[in-house]
Amino acid sequence: MRSFDNGETDTEIKRFNRQQRAVKAAEHYFNLIDKILYKNLTHRKNIGVERIVFLQSGESGRNEHLHFVAKTALKNTEYFCRMLKVIWEGCIRESSSKGEFEIADNNYAVANYLTHEYGGLKNDTFEIMTTHLNAEEIQIITDTSKVKMRVLRRLLKTAEANKLQAKNYALKAKN
Repeated sequence: MRSFDNGETDTEIKRFNRQQRAVKAAEHYFNLIDKILYKNLTHRKNIGVERIVFLQSGESGRNEHLHFVAKTALKNTEYFCRMLKVIWEGCIRESSSKGEFEIADNNYAVANYLTHEYGGLKNDTFEIMTTHLNAEEIQIITDTSKVKMRVLRRLLKTAEANKLQAKNYALKAKN
């Protein structure tokens, strides 16, 4: 845990809290993806979608958000991108529909964009808590029908939970 007893300003504390909320949402997001694609291998063998995550603050310095580059876990890269977007928008409360998921076709441009705030954030640019690299090479999933069903079940379960939660809030508001 980080201590703020060393004279840090309220602005720095607020920025740290915004960063932590973004990281917590990303941890939840990547855990969902890893469980959908790799089931129990995620915990038993520490296997997950390989990704490098970058923290950015935006032009104002108050818009903490994350970008990531991931190695596709599916044979169909376009489907993989769509799946990432659906899970982000459907299962993560802190998400927005502004998320863009696209295939990286110019490595130089992607690297430049992901690290362009390094001058201000220094090593905090690299978000190590949500970055994941597998120790061993894993095979790409070729049968996406099972993955589609897992994603669908997860989304339906989340939608039902959200409806129940909304109903409970409405009942509490009446009382």
